[in-house]
Amino acid sequence: MHAAHATAVLFDMKQLRQVNLAGIAALIDLFKSRNPIPLGACGMPARVAGMLRQVGLDTLIPSYSSVDAALSDATLRPLSLRGTRAVLLCAGKGTRARPMTQTVPKPMLDIAGRPILDHVLDHLERCGVHDVLLNPGHLGPVISGHYAAQPRWRQSLFFVNEGHWAGGDWTSDPIGSASTLKRMQDAHGAFDRDLIVMCGDALTDIDLPAMMARHRAEDAAVTIAVQTVPEEDVSKYGIVVTDPRGRITSFQEKPSRDAAKSRLANAGIYIFSPRVLDLIASRNGLDIAGDLMPAVMASGGHMVAYSEPFQWVDIGCGRDYAAALDKVLAGEVTGVKPDGEAQGNGQWFHETARVSRRASISGPVHVGAGAVIEAGAKIIGPATIGARTRVAGKTLIRSSHVMADTSVSKGAILDHVIASGHWAVDHRFADGRSADHLPLAKVGPCDAAPTRFAKAV
Repeated sequence: MHAAHATAVLFDMKQLRQVNLAGIAALIDLFKSRNPIPLGACGMPARVAGMLRQVGLDTLIPSYSSVDAALSDATLRPLSLRGTRAVLLCAGKGTRARPMTQTVPKPMLDIAGRPILDHVLDHLERCGVHDVLLNPGHLGPVISGHYAAQPRWRQSLFFVNEGHWAGGDWTSDPIGSASTLKRMQDAHGAFDRDLIVMCGDALTDIDLPAMMARHRAEDAAVTIAVQTVPEEDVSKYGIVVTDPRGRITSFQEKPSRDAAKSRLANAGIYIFSPRVLDLIASRNGLDIAGDLMPAVMASGGHMVAYSEPFQWVDIGCGRDYAAALDKVLAGEVTGVKPDGEAQGNGQWFHETARVSRRASISGPVHVGAGAVIEAGAKIIGPATIGARTRVAGKTLIRSSHVMADTSVSKGAILDHVIASGHWAVDHRFADGRSADHLPLAKVGPCDAAPTRFAKAV
């Protein structure tokens, strides 16, 4: 038996007629001590299971009814992606999300205490993906600097920057999503097997092992995750057209409602065979949707839509961002919860936050690390208070999200806004088209508008 490259060992025991406990014990010892990988037994006869229980071996080798059941187990399923690499695209400027992305790249926008990108990486880790490539561009050092200070990620993250330092300033040089993959392959030989490509600024719980299983079963060149969207929203997305078997026949880029041939939106989650990168030139300016997909289609490559249900929280603009925060506070985003200690009633306070007992806080609210809420402040959720933000007494914050390092002074009123010390937007109308980002009265950066805060909490 050769298991040097195995991710797990399953013993198919349904045809077993005789049992040699010494032999089973020797196998367990071999794989546990010399090559420690998960073990499992499939289709074990009841008599055999009973004998293993009698000698205490049942706890060392989990039993499953079948191979399929074993491969569906939460422990073993992620092992199917061991060695798989993922690319998280994070070079974009996030123009529609301005002004939030003027000083923070969109993947680093805070989601109740942690960046979006942290949550995406957590999901990849749960799915068994540990090798991740990222392409920081716009405000790239914010991304690389964050993870340089996070030892748990340092060994598995590889940065291929799309930008450079000049005269002490960072200049982004985005080259296009398809060109990014081509450069990674040409310069680093990054992909020797099927690879996962995702956006670094959307929350999802997609079952990547299941998507990969479909990709492999179809021997597909490309598999694209899709979601059914309402008819009135098709013009917001790239639309995927399929045949009855789920094979992709064509694409439409943001078609009108009347022209749309499908309601399947491209969720920006792909699995590629590395051979498709041979179809495009080694030059800048090539995009996955606009260049790589047409090249695969023209070559006759087999493309499949993965349409199994999954959660997809796209954060394109301020309105989307506020909606995502509201969902997280309500516990509606799988695998994502606010960072801090649960207080009950949907409220979460970071352990380093100082919240006065005389502040009025109702509804789902997250208070970030180092934030201070003074006596007399009134916060009505859903709301988030960013790290190191200070909220004085006699203020009202309702259905609003206050960014990090903001000072909310006495008498300020924040109602349905996303606000920092330098700008504010009404998130109900923040669709990326408005240019009105003036700051609110009595709201400023912490270092510019200090207030006197009570020490008692």
